Amino acid sequence: AIGFFGRHPRRCEARLWDLLWRLTQPSNPETEQQKHPAVRRALRLVEERLSEPLRVGELAAELDVSPGYLSRLFHAAVGTTLVAYLRERRMENARHLLLYSTLPITAIARQVGIPDLGQFNKAIHRTYGFSPRQLRSAADR
Repeated sequence: AIGFFGRHPRRCEARLWDLLWRLTQPSNPETEQQKHPAVRRALRLVEERLSEPLRVGELAAELDVSPGYLSRLFHAAVGTTLVAYLRERRMENARHLLLYSTLPITAIARQVGIPDLGQFNKAIHRTYGFSPRQLRSAADR
């Protein structure tokens, strides 16, 4: 991360926080093996590309399945839609970065794949009931 983002220390910090956060997320190898290979790969791609714009059709094409089939497989295996799962992971990551990093809110929004600050503020408020700034200041207290 330092070599890649050497000229941008805040990006380096964000990337390191992101990697540490991902390492702390629990996974159950037994349930992972029971999932369809396309679902396992989709979950991995979502985690790897959380900061990028992702569409079900693009993921499905990369996984060599139809978007409808991927959606059905994903819902059956995970219990939620791919879009809802992506939104949930982005909000969890954003919450973590808001609480445990000193990155500016705009950098966090970009880091979690929502570059529009207004859209990011609405998403955080809808999910947690607070604005990003309120969520961060509540953690400081």
